[in-house]
Amino acid sequence: MTQPQLTRYASCIICGSQRLHELAGSDQLASEAAHRENLFRDLFPPGTPEYMLKDRAFATQTYDARLLACDTCHTLARDPHLSPRGAMEEYEEDVYHPSWLESSFREFHAAFRPACPRSPARTPRSM
Repeated sequence: MTQPQLTRYASCIICGSQRLHELAGSDQLASEAAHRENLFRDLFPPGTPEYMLKDRAFATQTYDARLLACDTCHTLARDPHLSPRGAMEEYEEDVYHPSWLESSFREFHAAFRPACPRSPARTPRSM
């Protein structure tokens, strides 16, 4: 696999501030990703197919990066990050098994539905 196309943040993507500081270096992020993978592998029952671990146990972004925080608005960002072209190339062949999609939908729906406002049954037409 080739190295993805990366770009660096010169300023905060939310407020534009250039006051960014490092919360974690690349070694710490890599160590935490390895720990997370081991933790999730231990939490899933033995024999769980690899495709069911996707986006749960496996780190999706494996390139060296650090974690930055904006001093103004406190937004967190991975730096460097995938460029728009790099994101397209990185995920263009990303395939999900139907069982993963079904189980993930149920989990995400259960987690987010109570927090989402209900859509109005009917939107009034403008005059």
